[in-house]
Amino acid sequence: STHGAFLCIDSPLADVKRVQLPPLDNDGQLLNFTNHYAFPIVSDKDISVMASEGVETIRDLSSSDLYSVLKLRGFDYPGRYAQEVPNVCYLRAISIAVVEKCSVKV
Repeated sequence: STHGAFLCIDSPLADVKRVQLPPLDNDGQLLNFTNHYAFPIVSDKDISVMASEGVETIRDLSSSDLYSVLKLRGFDYPGRYAQEVPNVCYLRAISIAVVEKCSVKV
């Protein structure tokens, strides 16, 4: 359904997708009316790693503190390593952008 293509600040991180738009021809028209494709940005394993740190939604990741983000990047206390989410900085930037775009400024 079309509803699944929309995000809000409380959407689960699993809903964040990369969308490949249909190609255009030289005149800027859709090539053969092909469909778009959506690909997950974050794996199920990474979703579970973030959930273990209490990060489950776009809002959670956008408001994560420095130490939570470092832990998701694979750094824990000196000499200890945590499970790394490879694209957590990219996901956090997307999360912050969604929160800023969807927030009502008063």
